[in-house]
Amino acid sequence: MSIKKYTKLKYDGFQSYLKIEKRLFDGWHWQFEFENGWVVSVIKHRYSYGGKDDLFESMQYKKQGFCEGEVFGSMSNNEVLKLLRITKDLR
Repeated sequence: MSIKKYTKLKYDGFQSYLKIEKRLFDGWHWQFEFENGWVVSVIKHRYSYGGKDDLFESMQYKKQGFCEGEVFGSMSNNEVLKLLRITKDLR
């Protein structure tokens, strides 16, 4: 069985919001936390929505105890960056 090499997320402009960047299963997990209390978790691995196509899965949620939010699958790097920009500007 060969190990898949996943393209890592390019998050230029959001380095200061990055709280987690670590290996997860055979891929990666990134977590961005914004001053407005919103969080975006981004993953890419064999079990994520889009991982087999080297795409990202993201979840956007408000940081307040129980984690409940919307999951977005099969996202390109540019789509993740757009989600980060939108989330950063939420009130």
